[in-house]
Amino acid sequence: MSNSDERLHAIRLKTLLEYAEGNGWHKVSAYGANADVYSKEGEFEVLMPRRETLDDYPRAVSEILRVFALEAEEDEHVIQFDPEYIDRDVFRVRVADSAINAKQRMDLHRGAYQLWEAGVASVLNKTSAKEYWNRAHLPLPEYGSYIITMLSPIVSSEGQIGFDGMHETRRVSIRLEEAFKALRVCSTKAQNGDDTAFDNATDKGITSDLCKGLAQTVKPFERLDISFSLAVTVLQRRRRYGLQFKQQDYSVLQEASKQLKGANKVEPTEQQIVSGYVTACKRPQDKDDGNIVLSVLRPDGKIHTINLDVKEAEYRLAVDAHKNKSRVEAQGTLIGTGRKLHWKLNDPKLQVVK
Repeated sequence: MSNSDERLHAIRLKTLLEYAEGNGWHKVSAYGANADVYSKEGEFEVLMPRRETLDDYPRAVSEILRVFALEAEEDEHVIQFDPEYIDRDVFRVRVADSAINAKQRMDLHRGAYQLWEAGVASVLNKTSAKEYWNRAHLPLPEYGSYIITMLSPIVSSEGQIGFDGMHETRRVSIRLEEAFKALRVCSTKAQNGDDTAFDNATDKGITSDLCKGLAQTVKPFERLDISFSLAVTVLQRRRRYGLQFKQQDYSVLQEASKQLKGANKVEPTEQQIVSGYVTACKRPQDKDDGNIVLSVLRPDGKIHTINLDVKEAEYRLAVDAHKNKSRVEAQGTLIGTGRKLHWKLNDPKLQVVK
């Protein structure tokens, strides 16, 4: 089997079906014993195989991707790279300059990764972030372009669901997308003389690290194009979104990074007892300890989430409490990182409230 066939064979039938159903394609008839005809608006048709074990499965997938791209009116660049990643969220950073030198290429790679890392850190705890990076993918650079493409872990409707009912991987992508949209608005306001442009920025997902990373990435270039493409899931159709940042944003972003870094400094509080409900449990398959998320009434009177890294016995207790919808209490030193979703208890002690 050639490398091309191996790549095509790795594309799951479930992914193709989710893409089709999420983008308006419908099954219209059977085609023999091994395929079905799918059509969109009576103009485009594909033969969808019923099994991945068919000898001509790679050829069938190749043709399906070609027709999908043709129907979506994508250009050659997207035809080559997008359809194969329809089960991953895609984050791209593109330089609009006509030519860049070797150092600028290295800085672009470093800056793009820093932006991605800031988004992950603003949503996931260390354990979950490590697993995210183990499953994320950085494909080979696209030939003849100055584009950095970063692929999230596979987004599956059967994957880990977090406290808010959204797939953990998707929460990172949505957080990044919303933060960059807000950054574009805030930076424009600041350049127009609005001194309050970055007030409450953390509520929009903007962090000091994100501002600093974007400032350093855009500084050497005339313009950066940042785009998002969300994978198809059962619950959400694929969508794309693009933004532009220019050199003139640099000084504003640098200043915002300093402002947010100072605002995010939160000192540990004294010992606290918080009470709430377990909304998510997760641990690596080869580990006894794990991480849980509590939905609690925070000391400032707001309902919030707190991440807890717990030992095996407390993890089992949390799983049972989640199953039985029992309220739990956790005692420890409450620490806020300044990010909307990150409050933690150091050395927590967990017990079920009877």
